[in-house]
Amino acid sequence: MVKNNDFSFRSIANDRLQDDEGGYQMPETRYFHSKEAFDRAVGQDFIDYANKITDRGQKVLVGLAHGQSPAGAYAYIFEHYHEIRRSSLIRFTFTNSRLKRQRGLEAVKDAKWLLTRLLRKGLISKNQVLGRNLNRDDIDDYAAGFNDSLKDYLLQHNKQGYDYVFLSFDPTGRVAGVARNSAAFESKEPVIVVEDNETGEREITGTPYFLGKSKRIAFLATKSDKRRPLAWLYHRDGKPDESPSFLRHIDRVRERMTVFIDDRALTWPQVSLVRKTPYGNSVIR
Repeated sequence: MVKNNDFSFRSIANDRLQDDEGGYQMPETRYFHSKEAFDRAVGQDFIDYANKITDRGQKVLVGLAHGQSPAGAYAYIFEHYHEIRRSSLIRFTFTNSRLKRQRGLEAVKDAKWLLTRLLRKGLISKNQVLGRNLNRDDIDDYAAGFNDSLKDYLLQHNKQGYDYVFLSFDPTGRVAGVARNSAAFESKEPVIVVEDNETGEREITGTPYFLGKSKRIAFLATKSDKRRPLAWLYHRDGKPDESPSFLRHIDRVRERMTVFIDDRALTWPQVSLVRKTPYGNSVIR
């Protein structure tokens, strides 16, 4: 058991990461007892990895996830960005385009908030954001242009995919824009256009093929409504062509992927019932 004052997690020996047939592999998993410890651990993991790669003089391509799960980690990264010694070598992009329900969220420090703050503070330049100059009027043209520019960047810098990517899921198991049985599984492109299952809204997403090439994956499991997709991720019968279980099937998943679980993701939602009695209120949870 590894402990400090804020969190604890149990490390599982490598010889316990295989099932009876020797095929089952699981990512490193860390569980935190407070939101503060969770946010700090995710943010510091990114900073440490960025320093490790940039200290070699190599550029780091980062995929930022939208939504609320990484918000605390993004806030930590912004506050501690000065700890990255060669931050000029970092390049940012997004794992998917934002859906309408993700836009305009008040007080949410999402991926757009992070890049906007870094730009305003002069901590990064516009040249460090990939795809910034592409025309966004037509989503199909944008996806095609982004694929071309991303492939050129990867070829120029001898990369296969993201160096570091933030990922999470929604209660249906959707990772980035990849739904549980998405058409994205059929593509070998870095990104494609898909339709949201709930609204029919078209969006751009990194494909499972491309996400699976990432060198370092920080997978964030937050809130109690993520218990079911979290079980799908770890289930021994999870399929490589379903989300989110496709991530567990990447090569050397234990080395390349860490699942960060917050203090609510493994708990049941609680309902408080207040009953008046002659002796005062009785509260049942």
